[in-house]
Amino acid sequence: METEPDISNNATGTWKSLFHISLSGTALPFRTRISLLKNYISSEDTETSNLAIKALSELFRGSNTRLVGKPVVASRIVPEQWEPKDLEEYRECFDEAIELLMEMRLNQSNDGYIRSALNIGLKNIPLLLRFGLGKKLRMLFTANW
Repeated sequence: METEPDISNNATGTWKSLFHISLSGTALPFRTRISLLKNYISSEDTETSNLAIKALSELFRGSNTRLVGKPVVASRIVPEQWEPKDLEEYRECFDEAIELLMEMRLNQSNDGYIRSALNIGLKNIPLLLRFGLGKKLRMLFTANW
């Protein structure tokens, strides 16, 4: 249990930030991280799944800042964190994230997934429209209706 749940430098906040597109603090490419997040979302463990859904939601919010740690850990140089090369690659990351939302939306066996996917999409309409993902948004909100 987190003792400071509203402070983003706690363990939960740090874990969720690993899935941000930018300033994630990890060298893993976004495609690898979104694949891991998908596995966590479909976990049988409800707490793990809920935490992963929160990380997915925050992925769209991202962060403009990140605490910087030491450049050397355990006598090893920390690798550079992965960042999108340009706006097109950034858009591709959002595209992959909205694909995950659509998978959640189409999971008819879990109403929580459906609600979460729709809520996350709804909260991020302006951002996703700016990145040219209007067609994907329409698909998210009209699938199976």
